[in-house]
Amino acid sequence: MTAAILGCIVFCITTAASITLLGDRALLSDNLLTPRGFIAFLFHWRFILSMTCALISRFAFVFINHSLVAHPTLGPISTTVTSFITASAYVFIVFSNWYFLGERLDLQQSLGAGLIFLGIVVLIK
Repeated sequence: MTAAILGCIVFCITTAASITLLGDRALLSDNLLTPRGFIAFLFHWRFILSMTCALISRFAFVFINHSLVAHPTLGPISTTVTSFITASAYVFIVFSNWYFLGERLDLQQSLGAGLIFLGIVVLIK
């Protein structure tokens, strides 16, 4: 179970980093519908780093799933449980976007993020 928790931490951090890097307003302000804008986007360092983080997060998903397969009660439903566990990345993404991009949440959105996290805790217990 420790391996699954470690995998979840890696998944959450790399997923949040990937999304936050792509959420940069300067990166998104160019016209991505033109060939020149699209190619510039593909070779921008933020996009390349973001895709690297996304690839790492996919490997972390597989690692978590692999770790849970051996668990006696979670093994038969490991992929479903892995999907729920990795949903905790939403909380990391919200925090990361708040901290690095200056995005703000209202009370309803904050409560929703809290409910997601609480649901994951209840599912794992």
